[in-house]
Amino acid sequence: MKGRWILFTLLTAVLLACPLFAAEEDAKDLPWEKGYVNLGAYLADMNSSFRLGLDNVGFGVIIDTEKFLGMSTNDSAFRLEGGYRLGASRRHKFEFGWFSFSRQSEKTIGQDVVLPPEMGGDTLYVGTTISSIFKFDIIRAKYKYAIILDDRIDMNLGVGFFIMPVKIGLGKIDEERKDQYITAPLPVFGLGVDVILAEHWLLRQNLDLFFLRIGSFKGSIINAQAAVEYSNWKHWGIGAGVDGLLLGVEAEGGDYPLMDFVGELSFSYFGAQLYVKFRY
Repeated sequence: MKGRWILFTLLTAVLLACPLFAAEEDAKDLPWEKGYVNLGAYLADMNSSFRLGLDNVGFGVIIDTEKFLGMSTNDSAFRLEGGYRLGASRRHKFEFGWFSFSRQSEKTIGQDVVLPPEMGGDTLYVGTTISSIFKFDIIRAKYKYAIILDDRIDMNLGVGFFIMPVKIGLGKIDEERKDQYITAPLPVFGLGVDVILAEHWLLRQNLDLFFLRIGSFKGSIINAQAAVEYSNWKHWGIGAGVDGLLLGVEAEGGDYPLMDFVGELSFSYFGAQLYVKFRY
């Protein structure tokens, strides 16, 4: 099964990259930028839960970070995004993005919790005051090919990865906490449609999807983005948009070759962003 999944991913990447070998038209007179960098702020509402360890050995309790641990349901983050178009046709584009949420809390718990061995194996009893942390980075890297590119529309198909380093920890407030580090790289396949609404006004839309079940591993991603940009300057613009994500991962062993993780992780957010754009 591992070999089939790897072969499927490679074949998909090759199919999307095949247009690289086609003859390219010159798109220098089209309004699409060669490259860009976005710097901005992001404010999101979120919901998350996790289980570390197997669910049948006593320490497989699913913990809701907002309700059980008392973490805030919203957070803000600095956000960095960028992209660059290759070739004269400007149909081939590589994009990247990064932002990070980090929440911490202290709370007196109302339920016994048995920590997995990776986090010390202790039992946290009712009435214990604990400290906890949930840190979640989103790193995106994608290749896109524009199947339609003219003076008004850029419709593209994409393939890439969402790489998500996660730091989870909880323990007694007066003792050293043992944090658990997880890296969750998941492939995504996307559709994007950018539309020039009027002079200086641009609408950007993107949808990324992923679902995979291999043995005891199950993972899924739904990510949707939409933004409106205004650019009345040669190299600068401003933008505002919304962005939402639903992510779920469940693993009981090594069936997924890119992740060494046992447990469950569920995470969702929806928020708004404002950014400044440098384009060239």
